Amino acid sequence: MDFLIDDRRVFQRTTIGIRLFMFIFDIFCIISSYNSIEKDGIFIHYCSTIAAIFFSILNSIRFEYNYWESYGRSFLTLRDYKIWKQQNLKNLKYIFGTIEYILKITFFYHSFPIKDLRLYSISILLLQLNIGLFIIFVKLCIIYWIYLAGMILYNLIKNPKKFKQKINKECSICCDINSKYWIKTMCNHEFHDDCLKKWKVISMTCPICRNMIE
Repeated sequence: MDFLIDDRRVFQRTTIGIRLFMFIFDIFCIISSYNSIEKDGIFIHYCSTIAAIFFSILNSIRFEYNYWESYGRSFLTLRDYKIWKQQNLKNLKYIFGTIEYILKITFFYHSFPIKDLRLYSISILLLQLNIGLFIIFVKLCIIYWIYLAGMILYNLIKNPKKFKQKINKECSICCDINSKYWIKTMCNHEFHDDCLKKWKVISMTCPICRNMIE
């Protein structure tokens, strides 16, 4: 089966265009306010952050250009396609992205809050807004991951375990002996998984001890 490169990557290229426009605006702010800018640690940190953004954008443009040049190209196998992506240093964006966001986040805490509203400061404010939204997104992701981990842990503790039973054992619901999937309830009684699901439609108590089934 051939793998054809036919993705126009409109979203990725639009994102690069927006980032490039914001970078040009940042450079304009620095040039127009350069004489009045206090050349302190915040300014050096800001310039380092802008430089990281610039190199990250350049790397994205490089990859998208290679992708554009290969538009319509087909690969014989998925492995050939993955090799082509590796040759174009696709993972390099993660290195640039990591450096960029480390500088952005540290700059956010270094420069917040801004003291005036000069053009240079407006550029900083926009950068802070971008970083602030990113920090909020990361925190929401962490909360979601904690929630998922909690649900998984809860299921491991509370919910019965499904397992494959291959010994000669009779299910108390269907009275049959086979190697279906078995399930163990909280009261330590074992039944066929399918049989217990059907039983729970009728009753939520264990067929043997009549305790509630979780």
